[in-house]
Amino acid sequence: MAKSIAEPIGQQLLVDTRLMTVQPEDDEATRNDLTMAAGPLSRTVVWRPGNLDVVHEALAQTQGDVEIVLAHRYSLDELLQLCHLRSSEPRLKVSCVIREAYGPMGDERARKTGYVAGLAKERLYKRLFDMAVSGIVLPISAPFLIMAGLAVKIASPGPAIFTQERKGYHGNIIRVHKLRSMHHTPDRSKEHVLRTETDNRVFRLGDILRKLKLDEVPQLWNVFKGEMSLVGPRPSPLKLMEEYEQTVPGYQVRYCVRPGVTGPAQIYLGYHASAEDKLLFDLWYVRNNSLRTDLRMILLTVKKIFCGDYKL
Repeated sequence: MAKSIAEPIGQQLLVDTRLMTVQPEDDEATRNDLTMAAGPLSRTVVWRPGNLDVVHEALAQTQGDVEIVLAHRYSLDELLQLCHLRSSEPRLKVSCVIREAYGPMGDERARKTGYVAGLAKERLYKRLFDMAVSGIVLPISAPFLIMAGLAVKIASPGPAIFTQERKGYHGNIIRVHKLRSMHHTPDRSKEHVLRTETDNRVFRLGDILRKLKLDEVPQLWNVFKGEMSLVGPRPSPLKLMEEYEQTVPGYQVRYCVRPGVTGPAQIYLGYHASAEDKLLFDLWYVRNNSLRTDLRMILLTVKKIFCGDYKL
């Protein structure tokens, strides 16, 4: 059974490498405590952005795992460097400190507001922006959706719209809609299996829709209803999300914000990145979500679709 997000998250960082909460003024004390805990078989380092030499030094001096704790503000580019380093060095583990200043993940205020970062005014702006964009784009895109739906049915017999249950805000079950891009089959047992580079379930038109992200347009209805946001952690198939809750420490923190049509993990990492790497980018968004952040992520998404590069 999945643990509630109200449950304390990772009280013993050095044991299970889960997320921990600290007061901002405790950063130095935390750094010293963790440094004292370092040993030849394992080491935990509170990483300060802009200094990867500390990470390389810890790996060179330690025989076992090295835990890098992100306790300070960091950029997405710096986080990407750590993920690339982790992919080549299996001993490297990365965790993220959620500061008390942003609200403990399980407290009543965080669960009621749903947004760990930002003021109520900022959350209102973000929601109004979601409603305005989805409310304008949905009617405009209606002719495209009709023609695309007909083309999908011609290219691959079956329903034009694919609907799947996923977890959203506060872990509530939502039904996400997409233009179907895979061959329809009555056997739904493999729907949760992530697509591979050479997946024969994807038909040619569906592959084009996926590359241009046009298969995601129906999700604007989810955005308009308030089940999703334009930007946020991408929801995976329900079965996978329940699996990640058990195997990826801190995964349920994602439920503190609405899931998104796009997000930093999809922009910087792509579809085939690990759930652990994607979570680090999702946690960055949990700490930094705002209308300004959303506008930046939307611009980066458009640039990546048409230019293949996320740099502004």
